[in-house]
Amino acid sequence: MFKGWAVCSERLSVWSYCNNFGMNFEYFDNIGTIAENYKLFRDYGATYLYDESSLSGKQAFAFQTMMAYVHSQLMWDCEQNVDELVSDFIKHYYKEAAEPMQKYFDLIRTFVTTRKIEKGKEDGKYYGTGIWAQSDSSTLLNKNFWKKNVLDQMLGYFDEAYAAIESAWYKGDEKEKMRLRLLAESLTPRMYLIQLFSTEINDDEYLKMIDDFVDDAAEIGVASVFSGQSMSETVTNWKNNIKQ
Repeated sequence: MFKGWAVCSERLSVWSYCNNFGMNFEYFDNIGTIAENYKLFRDYGATYLYDESSLSGKQAFAFQTMMAYVHSQLMWDCEQNVDELVSDFIKHYYKEAAEPMQKYFDLIRTFVTTRKIEKGKEDGKYYGTGIWAQSDSSTLLNKNFWKKNVLDQMLGYFDEAYAAIESAWYKGDEKEKMRLRLLAESLTPRMYLIQLFSTEINDDEYLKMIDDFVDDAAEIGVASVFSGQSMSETVTNWKNNIKQ
């Protein structure tokens, strides 16, 4: 496609996508492909790039703020090391909580990438592990894809992160800012647990998890979990899981 357009013009504009718009809280597995994509655009003469992600502040896919930083940095210089950009962001954005948040990112990234390869072999399909990474909600939003113990491990890293900011020097607004940063990221593994593992969680605990999720999502301004479905509709579906 790019070869054809490059014949037509020496300067190209590219409109690409870096989010799954059907599933707001998903970890979009493209961290290993961004730089290679941008190099490809550059080599075919692209001088303008619009990489569309969240449509508004009311969506909160995993590491949304960090990905905005990484994408913007690579737009200026796509030869930069992506892993170094990620680590630099986590270090300065999460500060005293950087170590557990780096562990969380490494775990979700490695797990999703590995499971896509494994599921691809099982299903005889391609789930976006190459240069044109894409997310497939029917694959990722599936109990056969995720493992409850891995999601529990992720939440354990958030416990460490909250403890780190509690023992740090933060006071007042600064401490609240750090709490909200962690809160926003915690929604992704919590959503997967609620959506997929209702039968493995005590009913009372499950209902509390839903209520806490809704309150926390509202606090950071997130209006929905799934595009085209209100939060109240999603909650109704979750609570119906108990009756099944």
